[in-house]
Amino acid sequence: MPTRYVGQRVRLAAFWDHVEVWTLTTRIASHPLGQPGTPQLDLLHYLDALQQKPGAVRNARVVRELGTVVRAYQDAFFAVHPTAYGAFVEILWLFRRFPTAQIIAALPAAQQRAVLMRRP
Repeated sequence: MPTRYVGQRVRLAAFWDHVEVWTLTTRIASHPLGQPGTPQLDLLHYLDALQQKPGAVRNARVVRELGTVVRAYQDAFFAVHPTAYGAFVEILWLFRRFPTAQIIAALPAAQQRAVLMRRP
């Protein structure tokens, strides 16, 4: 659930293949059901929290689960800027603006050309 709804009353609707989280009138999240014991994490739900506490981005499970391409870029980014947590969170905000597949496809070239790795 997006962190901006923490503390608010919400309703959970469970279906055979997914769950939905609702305010009184608005669906705020929908998640496919995975294997039992394996939560499905959605980066977009964590961006606000990571922006508030950017130091958490280095070890955040939701970032690790984005896959090896993002992890390689993250490692390279922090090798150049070891404490630029906020700047890396700003890069993660691209996932809200662009399809995940496009970002994953672009990161190796961005890493090779040191795009987005300049001094924040």
